[in-house]
Amino acid sequence: MVLWYFGTAELANFTSQQRDNYEQSLIQYRDLKSALETAVEENKIEIAKKLFILGLNDISISQATELIVEQVVKLRNATKKN
Repeated sequence: MVLWYFGTAELANFTSQQRDNYEQSLIQYRDLKSALETAVEENKIEIAKKLFILGLNDISISQATELIVEQVVKLRNATKKN
């Protein structure tokens, strides 16, 4: 496994192959991080939808899901239309 964090001086001493490996590991790390963040956000939305059904208000749902109130309101309105 290639470490994904090095200082500028350390990077300057890398061979071409080491730099390529480092850059690929950064890409993989960022892709995984992005996928995880997306999954977490989607889970919050699904939980909010379940809380709508239970009759919770927007502020309570915001507190429970850590979505901002404006996101909850938009989600509630979008859910009503469907």
